[in-house]
Amino acid sequence: MHLSVAYYPGPGISAQRVREELWHLHNEGQLAWSAKIFDSAIHLNGVLQSWSPQLLITHWHGDNRNAPSFDLPTQVAQRLRRMREGLNLSGGPYLVGQFSRMDSRFMPDQPNNLINDLLTIYDMLFCEAGLLTTLRNVSIAVWNHLSRAAGKSFVAHPFDVGFRAFL
Repeated sequence: MHLSVAYYPGPGISAQRVREELWHLHNEGQLAWSAKIFDSAIHLNGVLQSWSPQLLITHWHGDNRNAPSFDLPTQVAQRLRRMREGLNLSGGPYLVGQFSRMDSRFMPDQPNNLINDLLTIYDMLFCEAGLLTTLRNVSIAVWNHLSRAAGKSFVAHPFDVGFRAFL
């Protein structure tokens, strides 16, 4: 599956390391995505003012909790969702939000968790995982989404065991 992808891995994750891992996967023939990796939420926002990828994967918040741009990635996803036309990827991106493993705001048993609110913006939320696991499971979600959108009768492909996702 060849896709144009915008990926902001979030604060605390080296965008350079992600670029290097993607380069290796691409050169080994394991990945056919054309991915732009962003160092900051501000950079992501700036580029996505004039470009719409087929897939957006972003940490749900930006770099600094006290900055006005803290929720910028979610604002970008909201804007792209409003502009999206239809359920296919040519009408706008499939929107994927990532959250940290230890973030109690994403524990389903916690009152006032952010899951339902963010699922009104993102098509999928997932708990951070290794890059290859993330890419494989996001691909599964996109494939299931496109199959459903095409009205095909299909058997949904399951996510990897232990991969925590909400759709």
